Amino acid sequence: MSKEAENTLFKATLRRQFKNVKKHYHIFVGDLSPEIETQQLKDAFAPFGDIS
Repeated sequence: MSKEAENTLFKATLRRQFKNVKKHYHIFVGDLSPEIETQQLKDAFAPFGDIS
């Protein structure tokens, strides 16, 4: 699977899992490729609110 396809799948999965979440949560994201960068995670989670 290409890196772009992996990122698209990851983002789609997050959107489904956190669709109506409005509260503040701490989450652990594991088993990611070592090639995933911080900015990619921030971009993926951005639709769900502020990322710290």
